[in-house]
Amino acid sequence: MNDIDKLIAEALSEEDAIALDKIGPDPSMLQLATQTFTQRHRFITAMAVFFTLMMMGLCVWFLIQAFSTDNTQTLIKWTIGIFFTIQSIAMLKLWSFMEMNTTVVTREIKRVELQLARLSAKINDQA
Repeated sequence: MNDIDKLIAEALSEEDAIALDKIGPDPSMLQLATQTFTQRHRFITAMAVFFTLMMMGLCVWFLIQAFSTDNTQTLIKWTIGIFFTIQSIAMLKLWSFMEMNTTVVTREIKRVELQLARLSAKINDQA
């Protein structure tokens, strides 16, 4: 836990701290990756993983073909295929990381909503 987390934990009331403890700590990167398979886009995530693996296999095959060719023109064609597959893998990975980021942002928004609801209840009790 870093300094800002300690300051926030000290500033919270006991009820807020208990409520935030129920939510739990932030998940690890592996947990975030597996949570994307339980979200509403789980089919698209599974397809993205499948296409990533397929593009990786194609990239390896293109590399083998590029290193085994003697003709410069075919070498250029295989290299274009390598470039295309690497770009495809990068785009699919970016999409996956954005999907994980969406999960994290949604979790943080829910925490803020919880704190706002508790603050609103305290204000209404005081009035």
